Amino acid sequence: DSTEGQNRCKKFLDDIEAIAISLKIVKSPRGYRKKFSQAYKVPYQEGSLCYLTEILDYAQEGFPYILLNREKYIFSPNVLNSGERLFTFFQKLKENIKETYTAIYEETVQENVLEIVSSLRENLEEFDKRWTIFEKLYVFELMLIEKDARKRIVRAIQMEQELKSLEIRERLKGKVVIRSPAYDQLRKKLVCACCELTSIANTTGKGRDDLSVDILLAAEDISRKVSSYKSKAVRKLADQIKSSFNNLRVLLRKYSGNVEIIDPQLKNNPDLSEALVTFEKAWEKGKDFFLNPSICNMLISFSQLIESLTEKYKEVQEKIEAIDSDVFMIIPCLAILKSLDEADMNMFEFCFPVVH
Repeated sequence: DSTEGQNRCKKFLDDIEAIAISLKIVKSPRGYRKKFSQAYKVPYQEGSLCYLTEILDYAQEGFPYILLNREKYIFSPNVLNSGERLFTFFQKLKENIKETYTAIYEETVQENVLEIVSSLRENLEEFDKRWTIFEKLYVFELMLIEKDARKRIVRAIQMEQELKSLEIRERLKGKVVIRSPAYDQLRKKLVCACCELTSIANTTGKGRDDLSVDILLAAEDISRKVSSYKSKAVRKLADQIKSSFNNLRVLLRKYSGNVEIIDPQLKNNPDLSEALVTFEKAWEKGKDFFLNPSICNMLISFSQLIESLTEKYKEVQEKIEAIDSDVFMIIPCLAILKSLDEADMNMFEFCFPVVH
């Protein structure tokens, strides 16, 4: 598996191909390669035998299954058996080439050189036959597995396309869709699809799949009803929720042009994982603070108080930005003072039920 080992294997396979061409072997048909997906066509050259190390690697390893997106895909017995036959014959061919080289170049040959070359040619043709049988079965099965592994993101792409189509239809009528039962239903489906992706492709976050479209609707309501004068922090969170959703939509539209560019192991797509992490971070805050009207009103009121203090007192602003330890005294003191004035909207009771 080392780089040096891979390089040696590649050189040996290239040498086998060169010998096969020089001996003008009867090549096995390779028309099936035209049916490969674009991603699998890339390493192959037209008219070339193309013995790829990746193909031989799997024939040698013979793993019965592959794990993609937490699902176990089992290879068929045909793939496993043909891989074993290929690698067994590869070992035999290595010995045959070594013996032929020794016999001819060290002049220990006991038989006619033409017979030796003929025998080598037959072995090369058999190797080529076994190679193409395995390659065809393995790659086609791998393509089917990868197609199934992409099903979740394909579903999300389809949801986004339906949503975009509705928006375009309404725009052609001179309307801008903000809310409607059909629109919200499509967005609900897309959010569910995004949550499903988050649960399997979010590599650094929590992989939450319990974030609903209600979070987005609440964020939109806040953007319409809460001015930045009331609470910059709450407005900022609402904007983050909306932008993270829109950024995911943009990414899905990019993928829709060619789903084959998506690594079937979805967590291996950096742009997707990054977008999902941002989505989850903003939306879980939205779930905690926006879905409960009482908590949301408390947040708006208290954040407005803190923002007004930071505008008046630069020292307070600097402490908050630096997350100074004094902040953990200032904020509870503010909560207590507001509670004494009965102007805290029950926030103190909510945050400190035991003390209260």
